[in-house]
Amino acid sequence: MPTRRRFALPVLFAGLIGVGASAPALASGSHPHLPRESAQQLVAGVLAGRTSAVSGSLAWSPDLGLPSLSGLTTGGQGVPSSTGIDPTSLLTTSQTFRLWVDGSKERIATTGALAETDVLRNGRQAWVWNSATQHVDHYTFTQATGGAPAAPPAGVDPQTIAAQAIRQLEAAGTSITVGRPVDVAGVPAQVLQLRPTDQASSTVSSVDIAVDAANSAVLQVSINAVGQDVPALQLGFTSVHFAPPASSVFAPPQGATTSNHVVTPQSLHPQQPRSGWYGYAPLTQSSPAPVRTIGHGWSTVLEVSPSGQGGHTLAALETAARPVSGTWGSGRLLHSSLLDALVLPSGHVLVGFVPPAVLEADAAPLGG
Repeated sequence: MPTRRRFALPVLFAGLIGVGASAPALASGSHPHLPRESAQQLVAGVLAGRTSAVSGSLAWSPDLGLPSLSGLTTGGQGVPSSTGIDPTSLLTTSQTFRLWVDGSKERIATTGALAETDVLRNGRQAWVWNSATQHVDHYTFTQATGGAPAAPPAGVDPQTIAAQAIRQLEAAGTSITVGRPVDVAGVPAQVLQLRPTDQASSTVSSVDIAVDAANSAVLQVSINAVGQDVPALQLGFTSVHFAPPASSVFAPPQGATTSNHVVTPQSLHPQQPRSGWYGYAPLTQSSPAPVRTIGHGWSTVLEVSPSGQGGHTLAALETAARPVSGTWGSGRLLHSSLLDALVLPSGHVLVGFVPPAVLEADAAPLGG
């Protein structure tokens, strides 16, 4: 099936959430008085990165209307995790995190009912520690997999990059405005608001990004669904400090057993046998790309091939989805207020911030 590779809004959302994590719904309390800034000024400030050190507590709260997906990581058919981290719980369960960042050094800690999991990174070195097992996995990334991002070309300033990013968003059907300032964790913040110009093409009504007025750091991200009063996904600081954390914060835990791993491009695609819906084939030069995009802008849909590791993970959602069929064929639909996923008998998965009808239309050429 021919695909159209365009500016993918779901990828943008992933990036925004990632920025917020190295940064809940927008605060509804007081509205501080701040100088008016344009959208380009706000974006350029974030890109300029005027602060390299931050620490604090983060709150994550999903309200997607999904059932519990904990079964996807149990019973031998789920996503294996030796770290104690359950990615699927982020779709259904509110969580709190602690964060420390100082330049290239980062640490994030999450506390469960009986254990704490910490992820530490220093350049191309990373450690994952689970208190329940008292075990540390130490990863060394090769330059090809964990190198520092390339610097922008000489002479390209944040204002120029911001203007280009805004033009791309507008071309993808996005209205960009600046909302009323808010207080986030006691810090005055400007609010950048992104909205689809064609509301019928997406389940997203808006994405609101709060930016610290003094440091231009992203303090919180809120993704709002059409027809829902409370945010569908929200991540933000509940307390924040802009000062270098103590160096001891970034030291790997003492007294724990350690396993060392070297991560290379080849090791990212392990040779494992296929196993029906839940297995995945080795990625070779002749293998189809595991993820493709269909459509553009806010109606972008990701098509995940069963040959990729992403297919292995997403196809497991079939266990929590309901049967659907139509003139396009048949499949199983996981429906929420924001994110929908359609699993086809072939093992392909279509997922996006779009109504089910869009997924079903995109499934027709795949022979659902």
